[in-house]
Amino acid sequence: MDSFIFSAYKNTNKSVFAYLCSLKKHGCLLLCLVFVAGMSFSSCRNQNGGQQVNGAFVQEKGGEADTEYDFEAILRSGELIVGTMSGPDTYYDFNGREMGTQYDLCNLFAQQEGLHIRVELYNDTLQMLNALRHGDVDMLIFLIPKKMLDSDKDLVASGARDTTNHASWAVNSRATGLSEALAAWYHDGLWDEIAKAEAETSKLRRHVVRTPRAAYISKEKGIISVYDANFKEASQTTGWDWRLIAAQCYVESAFDPNAVSWAGAQGLMQIMPKTAKSLGLTDAFNPVENIRAAARYIKQLSASLRNIPSAHERTLFVLASYNGGLGHIEDARALAEKHGKNKNRWSDVAPFVRHLSEPQYYRDPVVRHGYMIGSETYEYVEKIAALYAQYGGSVLNSGVSASTLSQDGRKRENKYTKGTKVLGVEELEQQE
Repeated sequence: MDSFIFSAYKNTNKSVFAYLCSLKKHGCLLLCLVFVAGMSFSSCRNQNGGQQVNGAFVQEKGGEADTEYDFEAILRSGELIVGTMSGPDTYYDFNGREMGTQYDLCNLFAQQEGLHIRVELYNDTLQMLNALRHGDVDMLIFLIPKKMLDSDKDLVASGARDTTNHASWAVNSRATGLSEALAAWYHDGLWDEIAKAEAETSKLRRHVVRTPRAAYISKEKGIISVYDANFKEASQTTGWDWRLIAAQCYVESAFDPNAVSWAGAQGLMQIMPKTAKSLGLTDAFNPVENIRAAARYIKQLSASLRNIPSAHERTLFVLASYNGGLGHIEDARALAEKHGKNKNRWSDVAPFVRHLSEPQYYRDPVVRHGYMIGSETYEYVEKIAALYAQYGGSVLNSGVSASTLSQDGRKRENKYTKGTKVLGVEELEQQE
């Protein structure tokens, strides 16, 4: 029997079934089932490195996982993996730009160490703590009560802290190198500095450096802007009415090809650098190329939302995704469905877009992309719908007629038309 077991041990890559059949003759099937199962389990652990852990937990061949956390491995990888829950003071994505006080604070540390940050979002504290224990993330950039950390042998407080509420960021207790680096970097007052800078940045959220053009050149001649030919070309790509693209462009940049937002969006259609790169756009300030790239992006978003049956409704979702990000809009659709609404109808989903700025919604388990400033995306869609109607397009079913009017029945001031008047039909007739 010993010879059979030894042979099975040396040939674990061969058919286990064949060995069981041969071993059965010797009356030791049960023993070998236990033995081979143990061999198989051991083999899987060795091939996969034991539990699924971060690359910084180094495992030597033939041994158990290292008990020492190697910060040098993180530095070599160039990536710091952080876990957090989404929120205005932790982490959120705003029009393609990553923001949040604690994210900005962590980014300061990462830049000092020459690291890129990868964020993993969780819906509750327990998920985060387990991820840190198992090595799925390198650290948590979320304030965890010190009492909770002190009672857990696997975790240790390190990095940014809130002395008033006795809370801190956390790392794995094996992460000695990372913990030392964070301790050397963080000092009292740093949090306040970052929070102040974040507050100043937030004030600029709506700011776009641009020189507004007229919203209409000639209604009688059907000329909206000098880029009408480009919008008509783009309509062949998007399948949209060219006047809708024109309305979107005016809301984005007021027809200024050199417009730049505080977040880094550029050109007529305000395309973010990361998006521009993915679209193959090399010169965002070239009006022709900018509009063409935007048309390709609209087409991509339309394809991603093809499960919305109505083309009319899909258009509204595409506009919202262009502004707020497809992930956030999908989150709002998931929330709408969860609450018994039609996820394919914009009027049902729009309220949940706005709700994504509230913790009970952006931390819901069905939400994957967390916090967003949903009111701005909601208003973005309405402004385009209103201007499109003025351009002679069909009225989009966005609720614009009810919510863009103030209590006295007058239209609210449109921030995009400051310094430039959007002329109605009667006003145009009076001027021409």
